[in-house]
Amino acid sequence: AVLRQLMTSDDLEIRVSGLELATRRNPARFARESMDVVRSVVRQSQTDPPPVSEQRSLAASLPRLLSRQGRGPIPAALLDGLADSEPHVRRIVIEALALAGNPDAEQGLKPLTKDRDIMTRAAATKAIGRLGPIDR
Repeated sequence: AVLRQLMTSDDLEIRVSGLELATRRNPARFARESMDVVRSVVRQSQTDPPPVSEQRSLAASLPRLLSRQGRGPIPAALLDGLADSEPHVRRIVIEALALAGNPDAEQGLKPLTKDRDIMTRAAATKAIGRLGPIDR
């Protein structure tokens, strides 16, 4: 209950800290809340940019934290992030899946190699390359 409270705080730094703690303990259990944190960080960075160093720090930590969820069976909430309307959210999830190194992610990543956003296409292609060939 405490971790969920942290992850719903109005303070984004507290939310990211809650995500850090939650993904250490039971990553998949907090997949939905994790994606809510990712979307909040991205949304805030677009509407009310914090100082550049703070923004980079928060956003840079997200793929590493989310990657913990992709090491076992990939939670549906994480895979749903690949279809998010916001390209930055999609790229964070792509990077997280690449960091997790789970070959099961390739199936979800492949459609993004044709994404409308060029940076998302490049990130998906790179991630698939890191995971290895699709036809094993």
